[in-house]
Amino acid sequence: MRVLGKITLYLKCNRNTFFGDNMAFSVVKSVSGMASRLFSQTRQQYVASAGFRSLLSFQSGQTTRAFARSMWYMSGSNSDKCSGPAGEVHHKFGVSVGWPHRCGCCGLHTEGDKELSKYLKEEIKSEKELHEPVHKIEGFELTLDGTDGKLTKSFSGEKVTVLFNVNHSVEFEPSPEGAEEGGKMKSYPNFEVQIAKSGKPTLTIQCRFVNDEIEEGQEEEEDLFLIDEVLVHDGESHDKTYIMGSEVMAGELYEMLMNMLDERGITSEFAENLSDLASSVEHILYINFLEQLNHITSS
Repeated sequence: MRVLGKITLYLKCNRNTFFGDNMAFSVVKSVSGMASRLFSQTRQQYVASAGFRSLLSFQSGQTTRAFARSMWYMSGSNSDKCSGPAGEVHHKFGVSVGWPHRCGCCGLHTEGDKELSKYLKEEIKSEKELHEPVHKIEGFELTLDGTDGKLTKSFSGEKVTVLFNVNHSVEFEPSPEGAEEGGKMKSYPNFEVQIAKSGKPTLTIQCRFVNDEIEEGQEEEEDLFLIDEVLVHDGESHDKTYIMGSEVMAGELYEMLMNMLDERGITSEFAENLSDLASSVEHILYINFLEQLNHITSS
């Protein structure tokens, strides 16, 4: 329409130059009619073309969806009891049509899954044969919550609590020379001793095992654990609580704190029993982990 308007305006402005008044009006009228008819035909063709494209798009979408449904239908029927086109191909020619086989649980099983499941079953069986019962520590009450363990006891009006976690605590312990049996996995968790008196702040002593190999000529350590850090808090520590590390602690203070633990039953014998207890707990959790993993791969 903008082109038609420009042609009409141009002829009107220059009618005296090219034609006379009557002739110019007649030409303008003819050109306007032709342009109008041309525009109308073009618009009809555009509408028809747009409609045709919409129809093609609609038909293409219908074809795509129909093709997808057909592929889904054929791939979902690849067992001996399948029906439809895929079933006919399977029964006539013995050829399975579709994607990898599915079981009743609708999960895919690969060769890798089968090998892993087979290995896990053998591993679970052998680990259960090696498992030992949980070793309880005399005088302490044991509470387990997943990988967390807590030992509690009362001592002269105090509450003594030992906290530990078996994650990342396992090391391979070789058997002594000449022993028929091989080495075994042993847990040496860091542990925290809390000493709480009624109406007073709580003393927390964080400890770790001494399980490094002793070099030749070096005297063997008497204690099986060391003090790492000491802090005092009102029932719960936080980032603003002052912590004293053993590396900056006076030797006399360190020895007195070790004696304090010894009087409350936190001795080298306790540490050895704690290692046995943690090893049993960790082994149970390891077997449970293998069973859960096998459940995933076999379902």
